[in-house]
Amino acid sequence: MRLKTLIFTVVVLAALVGAVVYLQQQKSSTQTADKDEWVGKPVLTNEAVADIAEIYVLANGQACVIQRQEDEWVVPDRYGLPVDFAHLRRFIQNFTDAKIVRKVTANPEVMERFELTSNQVTFKSKDGVVIKELAIGKTSESGDRFVQLGGDGPAYLMSFSGYIAGDPERWVKKDIPGIVPDTITEVVFELADGGQLVASRADAMAPFEIADVLSTETVDSTEVKNIVNEFAKMLATTVRPLDDPDAQAAKAHSRSITFRDAEGKAYTYSVGRSPAASTDGEDAASKSGPVFIFASGGDAAFEAALQRSLARASFAVAEHYYTRLPSKRSDLIASGEETATEATAVSTPIESSPGTGVQPNSNN
Repeated sequence: MRLKTLIFTVVVLAALVGAVVYLQQQKSSTQTADKDEWVGKPVLTNEAVADIAEIYVLANGQACVIQRQEDEWVVPDRYGLPVDFAHLRRFIQNFTDAKIVRKVTANPEVMERFELTSNQVTFKSKDGVVIKELAIGKTSESGDRFVQLGGDGPAYLMSFSGYIAGDPERWVKKDIPGIVPDTITEVVFELADGGQLVASRADAMAPFEIADVLSTETVDSTEVKNIVNEFAKMLATTVRPLDDPDAQAAKAHSRSITFRDAEGKAYTYSVGRSPAASTDGEDAASKSGPVFIFASGGDAAFEAALQRSLARASFAVAEHYYTRLPSKRSDLIASGEETATEATAVSTPIESSPGTGVQPNSNN
């Protein structure tokens, strides 16, 4: 009896083991069949990034194309201006960091609820070959984004949380070529009456001084230094065509400021805005046009930077670049009591150079 019981037990155990093995094989087979080839993979591989030469972006009803042309990325729809490369780098990295989380559905009726047509991103090579085409929908409850690969096929979830900008201007590099503050030893201001005021210093550690001031007058050296710093790092608020009417009017009603370094190189900016006729009970300044900035001079690197920016479009800037410029002598020189024998210093009239309204210092 014991032998028969033992044999029976062995047979039962063998059957159970066989059943377990069979079920595991079936489960493994089912998982393999259900597992999609994209799940767990990056949306865009690092290897593919090197081949990207054009990106098409559609978002919020706006579309733009950015292209790699020779040694720079540009926005053709915005006067061929350079791309904000930091923005481009983050944008691409968001896709290389993103991974396909899981397959959601291939049912077209269900996929319509994911709004996959609201955003599109297409990466192409220099030969126009599509590297990756993505239709990106809304965000799921898990925080992932619905996506369709290749323009058709099923919907997936991808771990993507980046911002998608379809407005061409959001891609433009709005930096305006600026000066290096510590190298500037002289600043020439064009005043509203056509005269000029020259502030100079021996080096970056010395205060700015203005010649011919009275003993009772004080030069606001700190304000001159602050203006120098303001023109070191400038960003445009918007860009417009070179022939934009507001920009042309601003150029015709501008005043210049010229910065010179110890080597004698001059960097001239002309800042202006179109004036508005005053009306009863209304401030004319509140109706004035936007402020635009123009530049010239400098060294070869500065000129090259201008050719990539201000030579391609009109750059509008914040109002304070215009309002902060001194319009009269007293804006930078505080007066005390004067005696009858002291001569009064006056501004020297200068002629405006064509185009920018700028006349460099005659000592240059």
